[in-house]
Amino acid sequence: MKTGIIIPTHKRTAMMERLLRDLANSTLPPNTMIYAVENGPRGGVREICEKAGLDGRLQYLYCPKGHKSAALNFAIESGTEDFLIFFDDDVALPGDIVATYTEAAQRYGPGHFFGGPLIAHAEIPCPAELTPYLPRSALGWVPADREVVMDNADFEYFFGANWAVFRSDLERVGLFSEELGITASPRSPMGEENEIQMRLLQAAVKPVYLPGAKVQHHVPREAKALLGPESVPGVRETTERHEQLDRNVDTERSERLRANRTPNGWSRAGLGAMHSREPPEPTRPIRRQEQRRRKAHEPREDPDLK
Repeated sequence: MKTGIIIPTHKRTAMMERLLRDLANSTLPPNTMIYAVENGPRGGVREICEKAGLDGRLQYLYCPKGHKSAALNFAIESGTEDFLIFFDDDVALPGDIVATYTEAAQRYGPGHFFGGPLIAHAEIPCPAELTPYLPRSALGWVPADREVVMDNADFEYFFGANWAVFRSDLERVGLFSEELGITASPRSPMGEENEIQMRLLQAAVKPVYLPGAKVQHHVPREAKALLGPESVPGVRETTERHEQLDRNVDTERSERLRANRTPNGWSRAGLGAMHSREPPEPTRPIRRQEQRRRKAHEPREDPDLK
């Protein structure tokens, strides 16, 4: 069995250097190739790869598109390995993790994909009152202390920073969706890495949790800055509801305006003339009010929904 280790990286040369050092000190099974795929502007990763001490087992790739899924797909298509392991550049690895993955792959075979625990290592401690609102990647994830084929109903998805799958199973469900981002968006209720695992589940590929495939995830101090007002209890839920109402209003207005529009693109009589709940309003770009309210970054009552 040939094994490919794929590591996408973007503007984190110091962390990439540390990760390659971990791999150089690891037990790598025969027929293992490491692909370091830099995406977006070049930042010195090629030079780091040349000094990594992994001659013959490390290949530098460059993907001009600054998107993680594009980089992953580029690396997958660049190799021919049967079994693929994915690590992010901001994790630290124990010396036996690759062997842990490949040994499990040989025991279970195709029709299974694999992941392990993630231990969060934060640069600064998080205030206790904000801890409940941290993402899993900043909290850590250790769902069990034993190897287990996880039940689909309870499966929380493996971290994109630490999981593995057979190439043949990816070929069945397709590669990463490059139109998605790393988190949920209006295009999808989940990010790119969860979405591909969802497709594996739908194709009856079973998730296997490996407690020995443990990584330590670096949580920078900047991650705490992401916990703004929307993380405060009550405000977060209100904001989510407000954003959903905005999306509903956008859809409703777009449908009505298509039926009542002048050649120059403005509303003929204002939205109010088209719905009894709304007073007439002067013609203007239909999204200006929503943009001002979002810029203020606080939940408010939408006058069009009164």
